[in-house]
Amino acid sequence: LAAYATPLAFRYRWEMTANLRETAYLVRLRSGSQAHPSYRQVAEAMAGAVKRKLGIRLPLGTAKEFTRPG
Repeated sequence: LAAYATPLAFRYRWEMTANLRETAYLVRLRSGSQAHPSYRQVAEAMAGAVKRKLGIRLPLGTAKEFTRPG
């Protein structure tokens, strides 16, 4: 158990690159109400950064978009 838990006990800094289309998809997908709260927080911060830098408002996800039909 310690071999599994130890790597997950640390926070890693990482960097990614993405174009605007990829970023918009990621924000929409990870900001919905069904997303994990920590993912939602990061996605909303990304949307805010895009708005500050480019002046473009990215739409945030909704639960309706990601529910399965039926």
